[in-house]
Amino acid sequence: MKLLLKVLYLLSILVILILLAGLFLPDYHSMKTRLDVKSKPELIYNQIVQIEKWKEWAPWLTEDKGVDVRVGKIKEGAGSSLSWTSREYGAGSITLTSCTENEEVRGRMDLGRFGKASFKITLTKKNKGTLVNYEVIFSQIGYFERYFVYLFSDKLTNDYLGGLKKIRTEGESLRLCRMSEPGFEEHGKLMLIAVVDTFREGFLEDRFKPNLEKIEAYLSRRKLAHVGEPLAIFFRTHGENNSLFATAYPIEKRTWSWKEYQYMEIDTGRVAAIIQWGELNRSEPYKKLDEFIRDNKLVADTFWWETYERSSLNEADTGEWKRKISIPILEE
Repeated sequence: MKLLLKVLYLLSILVILILLAGLFLPDYHSMKTRLDVKSKPELIYNQIVQIEKWKEWAPWLTEDKGVDVRVGKIKEGAGSSLSWTSREYGAGSITLTSCTENEEVRGRMDLGRFGKASFKITLTKKNKGTLVNYEVIFSQIGYFERYFVYLFSDKLTNDYLGGLKKIRTEGESLRLCRMSEPGFEEHGKLMLIAVVDTFREGFLEDRFKPNLEKIEAYLSRRKLAHVGEPLAIFFRTHGENNSLFATAYPIEKRTWSWKEYQYMEIDTGRVAAIIQWGELNRSEPYKKLDEFIRDNKLVADTFWWETYERSSLNEADTGEWKRKISIPILEE
């Protein structure tokens, strides 16, 4: 019995000492973490400055599946905000206070019993990638939460690093395949030298590249200059297996057709256009353009073209590839 009382006495002293230690634990904490991302700063910046996207990477919003998230009236940039209620983390909010495009985002957080925090995320361009620095300063941390911060500061840092890793995954994915929104453009007359062929899978390397080299040699012999990026012009046909396409270069003056080299003039007028970066996706940009044309109650012409600014023909890094799809619109 005496032994039990001694044990309880010692345990009571230990508990009191632990509770007293909380008085000496700081109610503030700073945390820094960083990550290299193989993507451009703008693709990272967009995930941070658009407040709703925080739901996809902020650790306290992704770990609790039952979290209730509400986005404020301002959705992007300084003044945008997001609040949440979570069984695991309680209630809280984020507000972005200042944003420097593609360079820095600052803001403040109310983390309920875990106190308040200010944060800064900076983006530094490095070669073809971005260095992301994430700095958070916590203050007014609750009495018992101070123990958690003190004992699990490494876990806290790793949680925030995990959020950055989600940003990296999305940013590198976007770098490898992303699209602009469709829009209208006005074009004049295109004067082209072209070689007509049939469309097949893998045409860019198998057919387009050899035809392009032939045209370049032809223009060199004729001392003709091309003015712009090469085009692949596609013609809608009834058969699906071998649709016609033409490899073409815009030229600055009229010429004539000779053997397989055809001179073409196309009055393009108004076109619907979309840009795709990264690895080529044959179907998605066209689906988006077709939907855009239908939504505007217009009719597409029976031909269209793709312009290759960067592709496997002149760039090894797939993340740097860029093509533009243009579909002429028929007059109403």
